[in-house]
Amino acid sequence: MGTLKQIELFRDRPLKLENGDTIGPIEVGFETYGNLSLAKDNCILLEHALTGTAHAAKHFEEDVAGWWDDFIGAGKTMDPADYFIVCTNVFGGCSGTTGPSSVDSRTGAAYRLHFPGFTIKDIIKVQKALLDALGVVHVVSVIGGSMGGMQATQWAIDYPEITGSVINLASPLAASPEAIGYNLIMRMAILNDPDFNDGNYVGQPEGGLATARMVG
Repeated sequence: MGTLKQIELFRDRPLKLENGDTIGPIEVGFETYGNLSLAKDNCILLEHALTGTAHAAKHFEEDVAGWWDDFIGAGKTMDPADYFIVCTNVFGGCSGTTGPSSVDSRTGAAYRLHFPGFTIKDIIKVQKALLDALGVVHVVSVIGGSMGGMQATQWAIDYPEITGSVINLASPLAASPEAIGYNLIMRMAILNDPDFNDGNYVGQPEGGLATARMVG
């Protein structure tokens, strides 16, 4: 789908997560549009929502549609002629970046439920390491909706010195008790799906996931 690039990070020094666990190396899947300027300061970082991927827009006419084609492209809000647009698959995801379905180099088996717990802060630590590897020194804007908006806001908190602006779409500053309750229902729908098989599923527990997303 699209032109997914991959880079390995945290090989020499594992990432320390907010809960104290460490993990490394980490493979990061990402897509880019446009070119980094000589001053390395024309980057826009896009943050996808929970069920999104790094494929934000088409790279060519015959390409698979992205989730934000209306805003990325020649003459559009984010024009690759002006900006270096980066969108990563989030850390802990399943579309190119290390997550529970990835193989743990220590065991030779998929992490599955042994994947360490992580937070939004950990997700953007991985993104910051990616931008450092790409040579980016300034981010014009970090833009995201839903879980992507949470990431965008966290960028302003953790890396204000390089974050020019944040556009948070339909995302709270904190989860309400109601949202936490609904999230529990969604998790239970997945956990109680027989196909989940205590985390040793093959493919995906489609019924539980479908129910969870309907609630979402």
